[in-house]
Amino acid sequence: MDIIAGKCLFSGSTSDGVRYRYLWKKSEVARPAGILQRRSENGNERLKMGEKLTIEEFQNHIRDKYSARDIQRGSAPTFMWLIEEIGELATALQGDDRDNQEEEFADVVAWLCTMANIHGINLTSAIEKKYFKSGGPKGFK
Repeated sequence: MDIIAGKCLFSGSTSDGVRYRYLWKKSEVARPAGILQRRSENGNERLKMGEKLTIEEFQNHIRDKYSARDIQRGSAPTFMWLIEEIGELATALQGDDRDNQEEEFADVVAWLCTMANIHGINLTSAIEKKYFKSGGPKGFK
C-alpha cells in the first residue's frame, strides 16, 4: 500500500494473474462501527444504521473494509467462500430460523460484492445494464 496525498493506493496482481488497482481516501479506510460514508456530489454524508442503503454503498463498504485481504486471497479462493455461503443459505432455508436466514442472505450478498470488487465490476451498473436497459432480459427460466 502506498499513501499518496492522503489517498491509499493498492495495486499489483493476484496469484491467479488478475491485476488490480484501488485508490481511495485514507480517511475512508477506518470508520466507526455502524456508520458508512455515503458518497455524494456535495461531499460525504454519514449513513446511520436503519437508513436505506444502496447496492453501490454496500459494495464500497465491503471494498473499503476488506479489499486488502480479498485481493491477497484472489479470485478462486474467494469464489469458494461465496459458494460456501450459498451452501449455508441453502441449509438455512430448510429451517424456519428467520434470523439465520437473514444472516446468510447478507453473507451471500457480501461475498458477491467481494467477487465483483476483485474483478472491478460495479454491481449497480451491471444490474442496471442487465435488468433495466431496454426493458431488461427477455424471457425467463
